Parts: sequence; structure tokens; C-alpha cells
Amino acid sequence: MTFDLSTKSLAKDLLLLASVYQSGLGKTWQNQTEAAGALARLKVTRAHINRAVRLNAMPRAVLSLFSSTKVRDATARELIRIENNLGRDELQRRAENIDAKGRRWQELVAMLEGVPPPIRRRAEWKDVTPMERASQFANGLASNLWSTVAEAATITGWDRPKLARAVAISKLPLEVLSLFDGSYMSLEVGETLIGIQRTIGKEKLIRNAMSLHDRPKRRTTDELLNALAGARDYSDMSLKIRATPTRISFEMTFDVENAEQLLIDEDEVKGHIQAILMLSPQREKRKK
Repeated sequence: MTFDLSTKSLAKDLLLLASVYQSGLGKTWQNQTEAAGALARLKVTRAHINRAVRLNAMPRAVLSLFSSTKVRDATARELIRIENNLGRDELQRRAENIDAKGRRWQELVAMLEGVPPPIRRRAEWKDVTPMERASQFANGLASNLWSTVAEAATITGWDRPKLARAVAISKLPLEVLSLFDGSYMSLEVGETLIGIQRTIGKEKLIRNAMSLHDRPKRRTTDELLNALAGARDYSDMSLKIRATPTRISFEMTFDVENAEQLLIDEDEVKGHIQAILMLSPQREKRKK
């Protein structure tokens, strides 16, 4: 049996670690200490290997409860503790009477132990900005609490689509994000920025952002979005731009006395819109 370990941290997947250990036992290493030395580059310790072996020896009825949620080190610690307290036979009996569908790992552990499961608390997005939520998600990744957006949403009760958008917003260029006060950037503004980036391209978006940094002054959110999209600044007309991955909307406002000039001067109006559309992915597809 072969394993692709080039990008894996085995300490995060103890059942895989158990398979790797058993495959190398008597060949690549003779005991857990030697295996830990050989796998140290993958952040594996002897304690990880010991827990992996003990976990792998548990009844299949127990392990099958976690078939849809990767068994992490924290989960293995809890299962080993419960097995020590209850004994293997009782642990198996309880596992056989548990329906794991839709359960988080914390709930499954609680049910095996016979204690009330932790209460799910759905976070209120009005109290947390996208950048703050993305930071919380990143901290959870670093702490091995979860490995995907879906897993984080299941564990925390966070809204999965909103979490995914928050993570995407946090990956916008730093030159762009630094123009906004992260404490006040809404999902709507972040999604508009993502739409602008998809429309004009990342490099052009960064150039526009750097141009704004070179000319620092107080700007409203709409003025920042317009400038990042590439619209020129006209004193007699304002433009609000909102974008999604597939749609862009414009709201133009101007004084009635200037309407005739604006309607006659086609290039002046086109200057606002062309900056958004000239690199549109949909437009490029139509050319092909």
C-alpha cells in the first residue's frame, strides 16, 4: 500500500496515521519511537502514533460513527478517555445504539459518554464583520478545530454560504482591503469588491488601489468602489456600482441642468461603464 504524504499532516488524520504505521512496522521502523523519528517532518510525534494505534483498535461500531467527520487528535483523546472509563464492550454497545446522521463530533462523543450534548449556538452576523469571521475561521484552521468551511459551519453553527463569502473577501489583495476599515466592511461591500476583481482582473484592481493610496483623502465607500472599478471622477455626476459574480448594476445621479450635456457627450458616460466592462469575463467568452 502506498500513501501520498507530500502535503498531508498525519497528525490531523489519525486513522490514516495508523495505516501508515502498520504498513511500515517491521520494515521501515520497528516500534513507535522509530516511526515518530521517521515521520517527524510530517509533524508526527510518538504520542500521535500511540493514539492512532489505540483508536484504530476500537470497535468498528465506534469508528463508523465518525465516517463523515475526520477523526482528529482531540476526538481520539476523548474516545480513548471514554473507553478507559467504560470499557470496550460498553463503548461498543452504546455506539451501536447511536444514529450519527447530522451529528457533530462533539455531540457523538457526548452521546457515547452519556452526557448532554453541547448546545449549538448560531452566531449573529450583525455582530461580526466578514473580516472578523474570516479571522476566526483561520484561527480554527491553525488550531486543527476544522479543515474546511463546511466542517467549521457544522461545528459552530455559522451560516455556511456567508462564511464562504467572508473567507473569499479576506483573500482580496491587501492593497484593496487596507483602503477600508475592516470593522465596517459589510458582506455587500466585500462581494462588490470580489465582483470588481473578477471583472477587471486582480492586477488592474491593485493598480487602482495603489493609485488611491498615492492620493490619500477622505472618500465614501461608494467613491472607493467607483475608483477601484476604474471610473473617473466627475464633479457633475456620481455613480454607484454594485457587483456580483454574474451581474453588475449602476446607479447614475446628476443635476437636471447637466442632463443635456451628459446625454450628448456619449464618451463621458462611456468612461464610467467601459472601465467595468472592458475586461468582463462574459464579454471575453462572447468574442471566442
